[in-house]
Amino acid sequence: MKPNTRWQIAFLVGITYLLASTWVLFGSEALTGLAAAGALIISVVHALAAPADTSEDPSKWLTILAKRALQVTTFLMVSTLGIWIASIATTIVWARKAYVDNHIVSISGLALTHENVPIGLAVVTLMHRQDVIRSQSTKEDGSFSFDKFLLDDNQFSVAIRWHGVSVSQPISAVSAKKGSLVFMFPAGASNSLIREFYFDFSGHTINFLLRGEMTPTWVRSMGQQPFILENDLFKYLKQLATTYRFTPGYFQLSSEEQEKQDSDAQIALSNRTRDDSFFVGGDPEPLGASSEKDDVAALAAGTSVWSLRINEDDKRGGNQTPFFWRFATRDDLMKIKGEPSSNVEFWRYVTKANFPPDFAYLIMYYYGGCTDGSWMAELVPRDLHLRVVVLENISNNPIEISSFVERHNAEAGIRDFTDDEKVLSKQELKHDPGFAGRWIRPGERILIPLEVLLKSDEDSTRSLGQSADLRRDWMKEHGGQPYPSIDDVKTTDIVRIPPAVLSQYASADVDPRLESQFVLGPSTSVDAITVQGDDYEVRQREESSLTLLGSFELGSCPFVYTRDGAGDTWQNEGTILRGIKDKSRKTTDSHRLHSFDGSVMVLEREAEVSHLDAMWVDDIAPDGSTRRLNPTDLRLANVDGNEVVLHRGQRFTVVFKDFTPEPRHTYVLHSNGYYDLSLSSSAR
Repeated sequence: MKPNTRWQIAFLVGITYLLASTWVLFGSEALTGLAAAGALIISVVHALAAPADTSEDPSKWLTILAKRALQVTTFLMVSTLGIWIASIATTIVWARKAYVDNHIVSISGLALTHENVPIGLAVVTLMHRQDVIRSQSTKEDGSFSFDKFLLDDNQFSVAIRWHGVSVSQPISAVSAKKGSLVFMFPAGASNSLIREFYFDFSGHTINFLLRGEMTPTWVRSMGQQPFILENDLFKYLKQLATTYRFTPGYFQLSSEEQEKQDSDAQIALSNRTRDDSFFVGGDPEPLGASSEKDDVAALAAGTSVWSLRINEDDKRGGNQTPFFWRFATRDDLMKIKGEPSSNVEFWRYVTKANFPPDFAYLIMYYYGGCTDGSWMAELVPRDLHLRVVVLENISNNPIEISSFVERHNAEAGIRDFTDDEKVLSKQELKHDPGFAGRWIRPGERILIPLEVLLKSDEDSTRSLGQSADLRRDWMKEHGGQPYPSIDDVKTTDIVRIPPAVLSQYASADVDPRLESQFVLGPSTSVDAITVQGDDYEVRQREESSLTLLGSFELGSCPFVYTRDGAGDTWQNEGTILRGIKDKSRKTTDSHRLHSFDGSVMVLEREAEVSHLDAMWVDDIAPDGSTRRLNPTDLRLANVDGNEVVLHRGQRFTVVFKDFTPEPRHTYVLHSNGYYDLSLSSSAR
C-alpha cells in the first residue's frame, strides 16, 4: 500500500471514528456542528492553499471538496494527526463518562423499629469516610432517598440516628443498585424520653390557662403546673381575651369541679375570682337575636328554609315544645339589636372575613303562654375549644430542650378544620427554638397550644341531631292544630304556624352538619421535640384515643385492635380502660366495636403498665337479644385478680369462644382492669 493511500485511509478512519464518538458522547446536535465546522475549515484551507483548477465543474462542489480533502499534503497529514488526537481524547472522556454514569445512583432505604414499625424523623446522613456529604430526615413511613449521587469509591456509608442510637451501613454503587437499604433499630431505641397527652380545654378553663392558674380538675388530671409555651396562638388568644371580656359578678366551676374532694379549692377559687372579668369565648351562650315580625311572618308562611325540632329539656316554655332552626348568616349576626355586648362584638370580629354557611344556627321558638307569650330567637355559634399537647419528661434525668419540630399555619381567620389540616400537612417542618436551652426535670411537663377549634356543643348535638321519629310523634300528638295552638294562646295577635307548614318543617330532612369543625387563629402541629440533638417524635392526636376527663381530653390508656374477617389487617378501635389509671379505680369499661372476627388485640403503646383482669364481648342481635362471648384464656374469664399484665410495647390477642359471624349484629367489648402510670415500667 502506497504511503499516500495510508494517509488517506488514516484520515477517513479517524474522521469517521471522531464523528461516531462525538455522536455517542454528545449527541446528534454536536455531531452536526462538528461535521459542518470540519467541512468549512477544509473548504477555506483548500481554497487558499490549493491551485485553481478551471477544468472542474463548479456545480460539483462536494466532489471537488472531497478530492481536495484527500490530496496528500502537509495539511492532510497534520489534520489526520489532529483528528486522531481528538479521537483519543474523546474516547477518554467517553470512558470517564461511562464510568461516572455507572456510579451515579439513587440511594434509598427504610428505618424500622425492632417490631418493623416505620420510624419517622430519624436523621439520615450520607458519609464519605468521616465527612458529612448530605443529611435529611426520614419521612412518616420511615423512608429516605438521596437522588443521583456519585459513589466513585468504597468509602461511602449511610448512618441513621434515632433516639440517641446510631446504626450505619456501607454503601457502594453496586449495593445501591440492588435495592433499598433496611435499617433495623434495637429494642432499646424505641424508648422515648417523652410522653404526649392531648387536652381539649373549653369554658373557663381557657381563662385560667391564659392567666397561668390551675383549676382543681387541672391539678387532678395533670398533677402540677406545666411550663406554657407562649407561641403565636397563645398570644393571639390572649389578645382576644384582653379585648372581649365580661364580668359575671360571681364565678362557678363546672359540676365536676364541685365534687366534695375539691370543695375547699373550689370555694377558694370562686372567692378569688368573684369580681374578675373573663374572656367571652370561655362562656359559650346563645346570642339573643332579633325576632322581627317579617321573620315570624315568613316562618308562618312557609316561605323560608326552616326545620322543626322538639325540645325535651323544658328550656323554652314546657316539655315537648317545638322550635325551628336554620343555618344563620352574618346578616343575622349584624341584625342583633340593642347595645352590643362583648359576646356579640367578639363573634362579629372573628367572622368579619369569613362566616361559613354551616358555622352557626338561628333558633326561633315561642316562649310563654296565656297573654304574654312571644316569639323569640337565638343565634347559636359553635363552642370555642383550645386543643393543646402536653409533653412530659418520663426519663430518670433532666433533659435539655433544643427545639420543637413543627408545622405552622399563620392564617388568623375562621376556616374549615379539614382545610386547615391539608394546609398544615403541606407546610415545611421547621425547628422552633422558642424553648431552647430550657431543662425540664423528670415528671415535669411543657404545654403547647395547637389550635382553637369551634365545634357543636352537647345541647346542639342532642337537640338538632334527634331522630325524625320524635318529630313525627309530636305531630301526631299535636293533632293537626296550628302552633301555638288556640288553647295555649288566648291572644289573637300572636302569629301561628298552620298545620300544613308545621308538617312541611317536620318532614324537612336538613343535615345540621353537627360534625363540622372550624379553626380560628394560627394553628400548629408538633411532629417532634429535639432533646440534646436528637429528635423524639410526638404521636399525632387520634380522636379514638382521647379520653374525656371533665373539660379535658387525655390521650393515653391501652389500645384495642380488631379485624373484620376479610383479612389479617388489625384496625385501631381506640382505647380501653379510659381514665382508670390506678388500682383504686379498677372497674369495667365498655367499648362498642366497629368490626369483629371473634378476637381482639390489646397493645400497650405508652410508658405504663396495663392490668387486664377480665374481658368478654356482648353479641347483640337486631332484636335486642344478647349473648355473652367468653375468652378462651381462663385468666380473663372472671374478675378474680388473676391478671394479664402488659408493659410498654407488649401486645396480647384475646380469642372469644362460640363466635359466629352474623350480619347486623352489634359487638360490645367489656374490659375490667386498670393501668398504672409507673414511669419505671419497661417491656420484658
